[in-house]
Amino acid sequence: MAPPNSTNSGAGAVPQDIDRLMDRVAAAIAKVQDAQGSIVSLPKAEFDLLKQIEDIRDFLGDALSKQNDRTGLRELFGGDRARIVQIRSMCERVSFSEMNQGDQRLKSCLSLCQSVERVVMDLGDGEALRKAQRKARVDAKPHIDIGAGALPPSDGTSEPDSTECTSCGFSSCCADDNEADTPMPALAAGTGELHTPP
Repeated sequence: MAPPNSTNSGAGAVPQDIDRLMDRVAAAIAKVQDAQGSIVSLPKAEFDLLKQIEDIRDFLGDALSKQNDRTGLRELFGGDRARIVQIRSMCERVSFSEMNQGDQRLKSCLSLCQSVERVVMDLGDGEALRKAQRKARVDAKPHIDIGAGALPPSDGTSEPDSTECTSCGFSSCCADDNEADTPMPALAAGTGELHTPP
């Protein structure tokens, strides 16, 4: 039996593995939010969050590298749960203090989220992912502003397709959603104060 804090990945992974990783990321995000303004607690909370993001990023990368098991990939990240949308939504709601702003683990995790979304859409779960993305916007809470804008293309070279939504990466998902243009209140990093982006 695997240790309580361990997870499988790739072909040996089960939905409970990714659920545990998601729970850890959510708990680490809450600690970072609680530690805003503390020069003692914030660095430790950010370090823990980066480690959790690293773990879930590595899980995504390993799952993508084993795309011969595409049915397993769909079970992990697609369907009605659309876990990949939940993961991306969590990661898009966090940022780090100046000390950790250059850390690439968050950006690489978001890029892998986009890659997994595309595979899941190719497997026929595009509508489920669009529905999950709309729900994620409705459920979104005040967050630490990442200020990163739209994700870069997964290959890092070409521009996003003009038909894709620059907010979530899906075609025609936000165009009819009036909430898509509504600025989301955010916590100014290091202050704990809410502000609304222009």
